[in-house]
Amino acid sequence: MTNELVSVVIPCFQAAEYVGEAIESALAQTHPSVEVIVVDDGSSDGTVEVVQQFGKRVKLLQEPHRGAAAARNRGWRTARGEYVQFLDADDLLHPEKIARQLQAAGGSRREIVFCDCEIVSLSGEAVRIPALGPYTGGDPVVFLLRYQVLTAAALYPKTLLQRVGGFDEDLPCAQEFDLNLRIACLGGALRYVPSKLCTWRQRPGSISSHEAQVFMQFPRIVTRAKELLERSGQLTPSRRLALAEALARAGRYLLRRGHSAEGRRCLRLAEGIDRTGARAVYSRPARLLLPLLGAEGVERLAVMRRSRQAGGRSQRRKPPGN
Repeated sequence: MTNELVSVVIPCFQAAEYVGEAIESALAQTHPSVEVIVVDDGSSDGTVEVVQQFGKRVKLLQEPHRGAAAARNRGWRTARGEYVQFLDADDLLHPEKIARQLQAAGGSRREIVFCDCEIVSLSGEAVRIPALGPYTGGDPVVFLLRYQVLTAAALYPKTLLQRVGGFDEDLPCAQEFDLNLRIACLGGALRYVPSKLCTWRQRPGSISSHEAQVFMQFPRIVTRAKELLERSGQLTPSRRLALAEALARAGRYLLRRGHSAEGRRCLRLAEGIDRTGARAVYSRPARLLLPLLGAEGVERLAVMRRSRQAGGRSQRRKPPGN
């Protein structure tokens, strides 16, 4: 068994109800060398008192409220570990998580090691999302533009965080997507452990609203990734295609939900990077309609079509007599 010290960094804000369980899951790791760092982001609900109950087993850092990205940055920069595990205050690590990922890393300092994640509601009910899909060693930049690696799923060599400077504290969301993509653009690799080794507890609220906010960050994130690749001479045709596809998917999502200006911006940027990639996210019939209806018209038509299909299914499911 490898004995590298791993630092578990838990940012928290108003998390008194859940942070104790997150800390316990970090302390319960089968890997023998773990330090737990909790960064309180200006909580006023008793979070600090919950953390203090763990005594010297946990290092507590207190900060004024600046957001999760700033708290994570304070945590990993304080960390003594050779690897860093980020854990949100309402999520959980399975006991063998760190040990399994260190074994997969094999001492490498250039790979983000990630796993699958169990996703549940805060009440413990399973939540279905599209499968991540196996990573078989292809281009990490292309993979990260198409699939999401959740916060708790990743184990980072500290040297990779140092190379890119950590999280972008100016992004309101999608900071993990941005971090992982910048690491890959600067030569970082990926290693996949095909097991569910952590639990993401999904908060109640409007998932679609959060997704819209995430997609609104794509112009900044994807443009920066493109610039990093251009400067290093690593902007290959497949990467250019994937960058354009990511922006076009974001644009379509935003248009469909009424964020017209943001959606159009994403689509313009996508066309400027790679026209084929910008059009690849449309079906063939939709591509034929683009010159006639425009992007917004195509999305309105798609929404109407789905609404009619959903209505038809609802009618078919009605029991006799209704």
